[in-house]
Amino acid sequence: MLKRITKALRALPLLLIPVLVGCAHHRPRQFDPSSFNSPGMERSLQYWTAAFSPHATNHFYVCATDVDRGELVRALVYCREEGRILDYLEEPKGAEALAWRLRPMVDRDAILSDERVGLSNDLVPHRVWNRWMKECISGREYVVTLSEAKTAFPGSKEPN
Repeated sequence: MLKRITKALRALPLLLIPVLVGCAHHRPRQFDPSSFNSPGMERSLQYWTAAFSPHATNHFYVCATDVDRGELVRALVYCREEGRILDYLEEPKGAEALAWRLRPMVDRDAILSDERVGLSNDLVPHRVWNRWMKECISGREYVVTLSEAKTAFPGSKEPN
């Protein structure tokens, strides 16, 4: 019995190698980042535009990062006019303000050291920001005008 256990333990590392190698590789997404259904995206973009954008026309590029059975769960959203990347989480109608999870993430082109980037969740290294922006641009585009956003959300204050 002891010999059988010893033999099994010796073979264990060989059995684990394929499992560990499989975990170490980057797994491609199982979905197209521009193919999703999102009942709340357009309305949430209107909210964001009405609350935070002074631009007459706003271009948003959405890259799904999590989709469940074709329904959007989470996405990165690149706002071209503001040069920001927003973290979006699908929320029901009426909760549009809650859809935006983090403060807008900006390129650290004006930051002098990685130490300062590490102290803030809204500044990301240039290479990471560029990768996210390219992923967003390869996603789905939405165009939202400030006038339609103000019509959808008339109580929003003017952005600074």
